[in-house]
Amino acid sequence: MKILVCVKQVPDSGESQAALDSKSHTLRREKMRMTLNPVDGCCFETALRMKEKYGGSVSLVSMGRPETTDMLRSLSAIGGDAFYLISDAKLAGADTYATALALGRAVHFLEGFDLILCGERTTDGETGQVGPSLAALLEYKFAGGITEIELRKEEGGYAVCYTAKGVLKYPLPLVATVKRNCVLRYPTLTGLRRADGREIRILDVSLLGADVEPLTQVIAVERKEVGKRRPVWYLPEKEGLKRLLTESGLDAAIGMDE
Repeated sequence: MKILVCVKQVPDSGESQAALDSKSHTLRREKMRMTLNPVDGCCFETALRMKEKYGGSVSLVSMGRPETTDMLRSLSAIGGDAFYLISDAKLAGADTYATALALGRAVHFLEGFDLILCGERTTDGETGQVGPSLAALLEYKFAGGITEIELRKEEGGYAVCYTAKGVLKYPLPLVATVKRNCVLRYPTLTGLRRADGREIRILDVSLLGADVEPLTQVIAVERKEVGKRRPVWYLPEKEGLKRLLTESGLDAAIGMDE
């Protein structure tokens, strides 16, 4: 069983203000404190648990600036067998399509995987598009909103995926987007000692094939000032308001009458 986990660095939620490039209108990530996308940590933990239960290997891949190697090396202290960074100046400002295409080419370059895990969405984009797009480009089956995965060897191998709506069965190979339902374990002392010597292999456009061109372009970004918020009740009739106050026990306190 070969498992690939897609991870991404995102701006730390403690950042008070995003730094934007004045020409491309994209985030200037070199100006911001970066961290692992929270749900991607859950993907990594899910993969490590599956390796412990079923055997096989776990690889990590990320796409980003060269300094993303520091994040991958810190994750290597927790576990994993191979680590890859897709990094090339030609990929700067890549949209979700270009990101999925680059990841797909990396999968082909690495000779395929049985299971690919992606976070359901990232905190800097919130689109949820990369996982489904990657599955479509690879022509793999896709499962979304997964909370737990079990593997079966029968019928050539398949995955049993648990979601909020029920349990579904998918043949392998499979791309699955995972919901945040667990916490990534801490590194061990042995893992920390080994991390410095871990190889982080860099994959650039020349290795992955032809240039990857985005399909979208950000042409403007505007700051929206949000005023003080207050709740507003919208009820179809006066009787509805009376019923709401009565059921909540507020009618006596307010002294509501006709």
